[in-house]
Amino acid sequence: MRNDWIVTDRRRAYGSRGARSSARLRRWVFTVCVALAALQPLSVYADARTQARRIHDRIAGVPPSAAVLDDMASDVGAGRSVDAAYTAMANRSFYDVTLKNFAMPWTNRDQTVFAPLNDYVATVIGMVRDDVAFNTLLSDDILYTGRTTRAAMDALFRHGRPKQVQLCVLIDRGHRELPIEAGFVGRKVQTTQQERIELLLREVDDSEKVLLVEK
Repeated sequence: MRNDWIVTDRRRAYGSRGARSSARLRRWVFTVCVALAALQPLSVYADARTQARRIHDRIAGVPPSAAVLDDMASDVGAGRSVDAAYTAMANRSFYDVTLKNFAMPWTNRDQTVFAPLNDYVATVIGMVRDDVAFNTLLSDDILYTGRTTRAAMDALFRHGRPKQVQLCVLIDRGHRELPIEAGFVGRKVQTTQQERIELLLREVDDSEKVLLVEK
């Protein structure tokens, strides 16, 4: 191990207020679409509790608890289906299953959901959770050759043409093989090809450090 330091400013303010508003609008539209799709087959015949269960099953993919179902049924009965959908989105399975399966086909050649969780899907899940606009930011932990960022951009452009793309990374270690640079960098680290960087995060590793070590 050659160096060891603490990253003190890991969480920046991603995007402007307008970008966050745009992200919230897209998330709201997505929720409404899912809620309406869930309600449509039953809206004429089903009571509020049945509709609430259907919304939760469609969004989270798992049955709701009795308390959650009561809250959602109350919202549906009061005409607040979008609020009910947001309650369903608070279930962890929305991120672990529904959103993961939504994003996973973008990242593999077979376009299947049956693939291991990767950094790109984790980034998409985090951006939805944190209301980060997709047309504003791609984020990564360590920028190295640039090939992973290029793959993410290719996947992004296969699904449309964003107005703007910016790249935010925690560590830029150099050795680029493609003309890709990050607009937001937590720290630049000079490395050799015989060295590697290990990033530790408090939520996972109980400490927040960047380690530069020999291979």
